[in-house]
Amino acid sequence: MRQRRPGVWEVRVAPGPDPVSGVSRRRSITIHGDEAVAEAARRRCAEEAGQLRARLSVCLGLTVGELLTAWLDAEPGWRPSTLSGYRFIVRFLAHDRIAGRRAVEASPMVVRAAAGSVFRRD
Repeated sequence: MRQRRPGVWEVRVAPGPDPVSGVSRRRSITIHGDEAVAEAARRRCAEEAGQLRARLSVCLGLTVGELLTAWLDAEPGWRPSTLSGYRFIVRFLAHDRIAGRRAVEASPMVVRAAAGSVFRRD
C-alpha cells in the first residue's frame, strides 16, 4: 500500500499464480480516502486473495474426470439434446485415460484430442 498523492492510495495484492500459465499475478487498486480507508481495502483484498489461493490449491488435485462430472452436474439450463450430447462425451471421457489426469496438467490440445476420439469413425 502506498500513497500516490494526498487522499489517493494504491493497494497491491498478489492473488497467486495464473492457473494456466503459472505466471505470478498482481492486482492494483486505487482507493480514494484517508489511510484508514485504504488499510481497510487492503485487508479486504488480501482476504479475498487468500480465499482465491485456497480454492486454487484445492483445484490443483482435481482430475479431469472429477471436473467434467462437476461441470455436467451444474446443468445450467441446457436443452435436452445438448445435455444428452455432453453426457455422452463425459461418460466416454470418464472411462478414458484422460479422466485420471490432473485437470491442471491437461492442456487444451490433450483434451481436444481425447474429445475428438469420441467422434472418429475408423
